[in-house]
Amino acid sequence: MGVSTDNSQVRCFWRKMWSLPVPHKIRHFVWRSCRDILPMKTNLMRRKVVQDGICGQCRNKEETLGHVLWNCQKARETWEYSKVASFGLSNNVSFHDFLWQMLMHNRVEEDKVAKNGGSYEQEDSHPLGAVEAKAFEAGLLFAKDIGIQDLILEGDSITIHKAICETSTPPSSVEPVIEGMHTICKDFALC
Repeated sequence: MGVSTDNSQVRCFWRKMWSLPVPHKIRHFVWRSCRDILPMKTNLMRRKVVQDGICGQCRNKEETLGHVLWNCQKARETWEYSKVASFGLSNNVSFHDFLWQMLMHNRVEEDKVAKNGGSYEQEDSHPLGAVEAKAFEAGLLFAKDIGIQDLILEGDSITIHKAICETSTPPSSVEPVIEGMHTICKDFALC
C-alpha cells in the first residue's frame, strides 16, 4: 500500500476485503493479486518457468496483472463491451494500490453523500433517495451484464424500497429511474 497508510488502515482494508459477500475464490484472487503472486508471465519469468514475459494475447507488452486486466488491447475491448467503465490504470500501478485508491475514493464519496444528506434532510429527503435509486439501477445493469439471474437489492430508503416493490408511487424525482428498474428486473429470474 501507499507510504501514508498506517497499520489500522491496513487492517481495516483487509477486514473489509475478507468480509465481502463474494465467493471465496474472488477474495482469494484479490489476496493473490495484492501480493502479486498470480502466475503472470513476468512472475513466471522471474522464477525461470518461462523464457519471456510478453503477453500472449497482444504480443506487445510484458504480461503484468495491470496489463492483463486493463492495458492489453484485448482487455480494453472487453471493457468496451461491458457497462462497467474501464479503470485506465497504468502498468505501474499495483492491484493493491488500485484497491486502496478505490476504497479511499468510495470513503470520500460516502462522506460526501452523508454530508449532503444532512444538508437536505430538513428540506427534502429525495436527493439521497435519488442517489440510492441510481445505485440500484447501476447494480442491476452490472448484474445483468455479468449474467446474474437471482438478485436481492438492499438499501436504506423505505421510499425507494416501496417504489421498487410497487407498493407506493415513487417520488417524481426518481420515477423515471424506478420505471427503468422495473423494466430491467424483468430480465432476472428473481429480483
